[in-house]
Amino acid sequence: MDKKSSWLACLLLSSSLLGNQCALASAEEFDSSVGSSSSQGLKPGEKFDYMNVFSAVSAVDVGSFEPPKNPKSLRGTWQAYDPDLVQAFWSGDLKIIDPALVEKNTPWSELSEAEKQGISAISIMYEQNKAQMKENDIITEEEASLRWEDLSGERQASLPVEWLLPSREGLAESRGVGCAQFNKDQLLETIKFIEDHDDIERAKTLSDSVGIDFEGALETVRRMREAGALKTWITIVDHREEPHLHLEMKKAVGNSPVGLIFSDETQSLPMSLYAPGDAFSKGKSNLKVEAVEGRLIQSIQDHEILTLSLITEKDKGMIRRSETQTYNVERAYSEKDLAHDLGLGYGRVPITDHNAIEDEDGDYLRLAFDGIPQGAYAIHHCRGGKGRTETGLTTRDMMFNHDKNLSLVDFVLRHVLIGGPNLLGPLVGDPSKEWKKPQAFERAKGIARFYRYTRETKEGVRVLYREWLKSAL
Repeated sequence: MDKKSSWLACLLLSSSLLGNQCALASAEEFDSSVGSSSSQGLKPGEKFDYMNVFSAVSAVDVGSFEPPKNPKSLRGTWQAYDPDLVQAFWSGDLKIIDPALVEKNTPWSELSEAEKQGISAISIMYEQNKAQMKENDIITEEEASLRWEDLSGERQASLPVEWLLPSREGLAESRGVGCAQFNKDQLLETIKFIEDHDDIERAKTLSDSVGIDFEGALETVRRMREAGALKTWITIVDHREEPHLHLEMKKAVGNSPVGLIFSDETQSLPMSLYAPGDAFSKGKSNLKVEAVEGRLIQSIQDHEILTLSLITEKDKGMIRRSETQTYNVERAYSEKDLAHDLGLGYGRVPITDHNAIEDEDGDYLRLAFDGIPQGAYAIHHCRGGKGRTETGLTTRDMMFNHDKNLSLVDFVLRHVLIGGPNLLGPLVGDPSKEWKKPQAFERAKGIARFYRYTRETKEGVRVLYREWLKSAL
């Protein structure tokens, strides 16, 4: 190996954690005057003429080096509302930003502190539903003229909760699943999570159509699955913009005079390139990100020993603490390859972490939705299973149920109540997360725009998001 290649390998596979978090540097743009030319193996003025230089942290994307059985934040749209979250909703503790602020595209700079605090979600649902409640004699005409907060506590408690909760119409049928980044074993568990639900749905249909009891129908369906006589169609919708991949490797457990000693057990782990704010690929096209991943995979395959970082503490998007582990890499491959190995579909809708969907993202969301067959399940995921995943799940729900006359708040809150993050959440709170708040507000406005898009267009791929935006804004 020559000096230039050796230096590049050290940079890529280094266990240094905190000093190398800048963005991707182009081979054509790299200036050898930065740093010591002798340490880089370059002559003064010489520039790299081969692959891009990576200088972000190579991070493991699971909670520990021994990940749990299921990926974090695993949830399915068919799951019941969480009782604790329903109680928070009913008590007024679940708050959201006034949807009028995001629908009117109010600038962040014009928000008051009170507006950033949000209002109770139940008060919004009461305003939305009270006309229908009056028509059905649930409330009186006088009560229909009052705000939720003006009702007595006793009267609030007497109202039927089903008239105030967000509608579930079409939610289960959208067949969406959300989760954090997974390894191979966790993906297999997610597939089982989906297949178990699908077996129940098939058994209900069989029981109703043939007239046999449900338990007998479920046993029949499970035997058919074991025999390979039925298949559940599943597609991964990958929302990670930052380069990431999957590794099969053995952990270093010791050292000896002849080299490292590795475990006999092969582990499957995901990894990514992490930069401040998880924005390593901000502004890069989807094709460029995938090209970076391809070069990264090839580089790892060329260098068998890899030290990865587990991020244990961040502050304002910067890594403050981490742990490391060294591995002997047996295989490095893309998530697309992992999906295809397991017989799953795969599509990528890259979104910058913490940010609103961009115009191109809206097109990808539309195309991904229209490209997944009716009746198939979609696994939406990002790094942590929160903001970007919820964006994917909610926009899928909006496209699937655009004709159900549901409000923006219905779509957002029903995902919150099955365990997802609040895309209309208050914009105050933990001081360490204040840097995210303007971006969170822009993300909420992006969700509101996409809601309008699904309400105003019915033709699927024939009207893409960017085309609609030209006349909508």
